[in-house]
Amino acid sequence: MSDGSIESQAERQRERDAWSSPWYPALCFLVAMPIEIWCWWKAPFMQLGWQVVLGLTIVIAAVPWIGSRQHRADSETLRRHPARFGFLLPALLLHAGMAALYGPYWNAGREAGDGSITINRLLGALLDRQAMATMLVEAAARPDDRSLEIGFLLRLGADANAADARGRHPLDVVADGTSLDRLLDTGAVRHSAAIGRTLIVLAREGDTARLVRLLALGVDADATDPDGDAGYTAAHEAAYSGHAETLRALLAAGADPDRRDAHGKTVTDRAGDDPDLLAVLAEFDRRLPVPASGAAAVE
Repeated sequence: MSDGSIESQAERQRERDAWSSPWYPALCFLVAMPIEIWCWWKAPFMQLGWQVVLGLTIVIAAVPWIGSRQHRADSETLRRHPARFGFLLPALLLHAGMAALYGPYWNAGREAGDGSITINRLLGALLDRQAMATMLVEAAARPDDRSLEIGFLLRLGADANAADARGRHPLDVVADGTSLDRLLDTGAVRHSAAIGRTLIVLAREGDTARLVRLLALGVDADATDPDGDAGYTAAHEAAYSGHAETLRALLAAGADPDRRDAHGKTVTDRAGDDPDLLAVLAEFDRRLPVPASGAAAVE
């Protein structure tokens, strides 16, 4: 019988040596595909991109096993040839390209409904300026460094001075210094009364340089956080946090040291007995005595 011939045995041996058994598609669809699905599930901001790459990967991986009816012999040779693994190279390159394009935003969509950048949202926002403004405000409001995300949206045409549907501008909600720099460097100037929240955050951190940049735009130094304590200003926060230079910058910009917060405390009350803070307050209110330890600072 031909099945037992030396040629047939040699052919089967070549197939085994070339690993042309079902292991190849099994590895592709039982190992690679679950990894693909996991990546898609964990990074929903790449939904559209991963769907495209996933489809192309399946096609590329299946090519050696589909074959050609017109060239059966060639198809069989291809399935036996170790070079068939080269079909995975384009798939790997596709994934590398996807990672390079969307990699900085890997953590952007971990929580459902967090308003993160998603490719699906982004495609719609390219045709809707209001949606783009909303995405920029959401990115600015995040507490960690979102300068990459903000820069990405700005390069796609987002307006740093546009407001979202609630009337909030990026400067009103920005919660990170690096993100604030990115917005200011790209010409962000418009703001609303809600910018008091940003001033208070900077005052709490003692970030005088960035605070001065905001005040130079004509921002009201006595602006308050609309969602916070009534009357509580950045000057109250600077005094409470012990940042004398930050307090000086706010008072120089017109902050009222006699303004009372919701607890009836003035900026002077918040300063307590801190001689450096009291010395700064004495610079702008001659009614206050200059502390002995703060006299040098005033001079």
